[in-house]
Amino acid sequence: MRLDIDVLRGVLLYLETSLKIECVDGRMVSSSIDPYEIKSDGRFKKHSEETVLYAVRMLSDAGLINRCVKVGADGTWVFSDICDITFAGHEFLECVRNSDTWGKTKEITKKAGCQAVSFVSQVASNVVSGLIMGR
Repeated sequence: MRLDIDVLRGVLLYLETSLKIECVDGRMVSSSIDPYEIKSDGRFKKHSEETVLYAVRMLSDAGLINRCVKVGADGTWVFSDICDITFAGHEFLECVRNSDTWGKTKEITKKAGCQAVSFVSQVASNVVSGLIMGR
C-alpha cells in the first residue's frame, strides 16, 4: 500500500479541529475519534477508505498521533480510536499547515523521490526556515 502524504496531512488537520478536551467534574476528559469517521469528511471524498485508514496507521506508527483502545463488555478490544495528536504531530502539522509551504515541500520531496514522513517533516521545516531567512 502506498502512503499518500496529502491524506496524511489532511488527517492531521481534521483531527486538530475535531478532537476536543474539556473539564468534567474537575477532570480533563478528551474526546476520541473512530478512524472510520474520518473518511466522511469532505476533503477525503476522492480517496478510498483504505488510503485514509492506512494514513491513520502510519501517523500512529510515526508517533504523530496516539490511539486508545476501547474494551468491550466481554473484556476484548473492540477498536482503537484516535485520542490525540502528539507533540511531534503538532510540530509536523505546524510546518505543513500553510498551503504554500506544503506545495513547496511536496515539490522538493517529489524531486528527491522520497516521501518518507521523517524526510517530509525535515523538508517542511527547511522550507519554513528558508521563508524566515528570505530565501
